[in-house]
This record gives sequence, C-alpha cells and structure tokens, in this order.
Amino acid sequence: MYNKINSFLEKKSKHHSLFGKHKNVPDEEIYFCITNFSLKKVLNDLLENEEKEYIKKIYKKYIES
Repeated sequence: MYNKINSFLEKKSKHHSLFGKHKNVPDEEIYFCITNFSLKKVLNDLLENEEKEYIKKIYKKYIES
C-alpha cells in the first residue's frame, strides 16, 4: 500500500526547473524559492531530531517502569 501511495505521489508532483531557458523568473523570486526550500529543510531536520528525542524519552520511561 505504501509503495502505491509513494508511486502515485511521484507521478502527481512533477518538479519544473526555475532555470529553464524559456523561464522569465526574476532573481528575487528565485532567491525566495531557494531560501524557502532551505528553511523548510532546516525545520524538517529540527522536527525529526525532536521526534527522535521524544521517542527516546518514551522508551526510556517505559524501560525504567
């Protein structure tokens, strides 16, 4: 089931390059897209680390009880 969902999402979301030769995107918008993506990546990493710490805390509490 997971593989079917994953393949569906891959087909659905096609990424189009901002740097195509027929694109007329201002530099400010490209900069915004890059910084937005970078911020999203950092926030995802932070959330992932927080989730790992939370899970460790739960397991530790469960093992000690």
